[in-house]
Amino acid sequence: MPDPYDYDGGRWLSRDASAEPPFASVITRPLAHLKEIRNEVNEVTGLRLDFDGQMLTLKTWQGEIRA
Repeated sequence: MPDPYDYDGGRWLSRDASAEPPFASVITRPLAHLKEIRNEVNEVTGLRLDFDGQMLTLKTWQGEIRA
């Protein structure tokens, strides 16, 4: 799996991952609904995204977003 960031002389830059799984399957679909995912102390730890029937779940883990 490619690194989700590019390092550029002292700073991290995000990169376009739209052509990679799991994002490639939803990139052209409209976002129909989103729902927060909360932990046991009611903090938001992720999102469940519904792209016109195609679900994508994103969660945080140690400060990073994971699909």
